[in-house]
Amino acid sequence: DHGSNYNLLANPYPSAISADKFLEENLDIDGTVYIWEAKTQPLSIGTGYYDQSDYITYTKAGSTAPSIGTHIFNGNIASAQGFMVKALSSGNVLFNNCMRLSGLTDNNSFFRTTTEKASNSAVLSSMSLDRFKLNLTSSTDHFNQVLIAYIPGLSMGYDRGYDASRNSTSGSQIFTIMGETNQRLAIDARPAFVNTDVVPLGFTSTSPISSTNFQISIVDKEGVFQDDNVDVFIHDKLNNVYHNFDNGVFNFTASQSELLNRFDVVYQSSTLNNQDFDEV
Repeated sequence: DHGSNYNLLANPYPSAISADKFLEENLDIDGTVYIWEAKTQPLSIGTGYYDQSDYITYTKAGSTAPSIGTHIFNGNIASAQGFMVKALSSGNVLFNNCMRLSGLTDNNSFFRTTTEKASNSAVLSSMSLDRFKLNLTSSTDHFNQVLIAYIPGLSMGYDRGYDASRNSTSGSQIFTIMGETNQRLAIDARPAFVNTDVVPLGFTSTSPISSTNFQISIVDKEGVFQDDNVDVFIHDKLNNVYHNFDNGVFNFTASQSELLNRFDVVYQSSTLNNQDFDEV
């Protein structure tokens, strides 16, 4: 059922393959690769579970991490690595030799448990991207991450191969909300950056809301966001507060398990907005 199900695939070659080339060749999938990884080993063998296991989400815009300290997935799918895709229509996927990578370090990243990690030695893209990530953490040890990227030529709608829907098992999650469709995104790739952009940010949690504290922080700033003159704020519309991430993490509590209209990511506070004048 391509409307709701994900499909488990694996790299069949004895070498890594390029996720970008795989997505370019297979237009019947939605343009995202999901790879499962666990932060820790099972708490007990046989009947135990993995603490903070979740999916890496990857598109050409970048990747999100399943836990704090996980290195950035560089788009090289290692030999025998399993991964999930979502079908847009019924059909087959194609693997071919054009996807294969032959670099000495291309096949070093294999994701399964915390013991099989490689250092991040590859560059995600030769193109300089304007992007950053927001981390959600909680007093119940939940973790979740969202990537916001600005790439010239993209749209405010869903751009296949760049945007990615939320597919997470974390007990607490943040995501951007796309336009009129209200689609929940783990990777939100938008057109060229302008400081008047407003990015709606959603939140859900299975934690006991009344006793849980949450934090949102910014990490992995690249491109224009490394400029000291470019600020990133979270606008808490409930309390009419603009929090500049340059001043540290944003702390909040929630009165309900789902918040879809409370937070925006913005790049100027209300005090910085320029007054508009009509020309006469």
